[in-house]
Amino acid sequence: MNQQEPPNNTTLTLAQARAVRWNRPHHERTIGDLLDEGILSHNDIVWGAEKAYRSDLRAACQVILAAHKRPPAAATRTTPTDTNPSAPSAARPPAPFPTIDKKPVTTQSAHPPAAPPRYGPRVIQASDYLSEKKEEHFGLTMYGSGMGVMMIIYGIASAISALAKGQPIDWVSIIGFLAGLCIVGWYIYQNGRRWRIVHLGLEGEQRIVDLLRNALDSRWTIYRNLKLPNRVADLDLVLVGPGGVWAVQVKAFRPAVRYAGGQWQYHAGRAWRTIDPRQNPAKVAGQAAQLSQFLAKHGIQRWVETAIALAEPVPERDVQDSAIPVWLPYTIEQRARALRTRSEPGGQELAQINQLLETRAAEQRAIEDDRIRRGKPLDDKKGA
Repeated sequence: MNQQEPPNNTTLTLAQARAVRWNRPHHERTIGDLLDEGILSHNDIVWGAEKAYRSDLRAACQVILAAHKRPPAAATRTTPTDTNPSAPSAARPPAPFPTIDKKPVTTQSAHPPAAPPRYGPRVIQASDYLSEKKEEHFGLTMYGSGMGVMMIIYGIASAISALAKGQPIDWVSIIGFLAGLCIVGWYIYQNGRRWRIVHLGLEGEQRIVDLLRNALDSRWTIYRNLKLPNRVADLDLVLVGPGGVWAVQVKAFRPAVRYAGGQWQYHAGRAWRTIDPRQNPAKVAGQAAQLSQFLAKHGIQRWVETAIALAEPVPERDVQDSAIPVWLPYTIEQRARALRTRSEPGGQELAQINQLLETRAAEQRAIEDDRIRRGKPLDDKKGA
């Protein structure tokens, strides 16, 4: 009797499978992280196991599915009638999905097992806009670099050919060639600078999220890059938990910054200059008001608190005059554990808020995925 052979994925362990990167638009993140944050579902893993283009992704999904479907060993009791009491029982594999209970089911339990506790807040990624922009600017930088190399090769080849034929050097062509190199160099510099800005922003935001995950417990949910309907700018972080709803503006300024004279400033050379209004951390107050209006529109009356999180450390005295609380890398965990709001929300209200924001995050990801498939930029329209 012929049996169909299983896929050749036995070389991957479950941990290795979870470390494989997913497809676009989450191609910079691992399957395990996306599963833990609820971005990927069981259906996504089934699709990956059957239809993923990359062989490593197919194999990883097959390993995760196999671990998910493998039945746990039945609980046995050693009795005098056991034929082989020394035989070890099969160990149950760790569950690859957040919703799978890790406790074995026994025949003595009359109720289904409870969901395993989470030792930290949920993190829901509402947008991959920054990752897409980083990839875009990197591609444009490489394109400009390639054009520059081709121009240099062509110029050298033309000069050698002219000298070999005994022709005089055309200074007009040389000047045009140098002007073209300057234009290409400016193009490379601009896109490289934009790539660096996005890269630093992503790194800073991730550091803040990691600190918050260490400080907050499983009653909290962190929403990243949530964009409200009919708004262009997104909210860097939204925290929802027993300490209220918080809108957090994350900034990863490389220069030293301070709050003085009622405005945010950065250090340039020997002077302090006012930060561009587009980069002003205090704009989080307006975003919090918009989020509060969004909640009220759906029947939830909730004041949204505000905070500014700086990914780069500065002396606390330089920001202590800010009307909006400022979290620094060395104070953020202490601040996060002490989060309080004017009136603490109840469990039912928190459930309503999370359901609303999760739905909005899913809608936002669907809109972005659709625009990516159609080859359209993600930042040319307000959030639908």
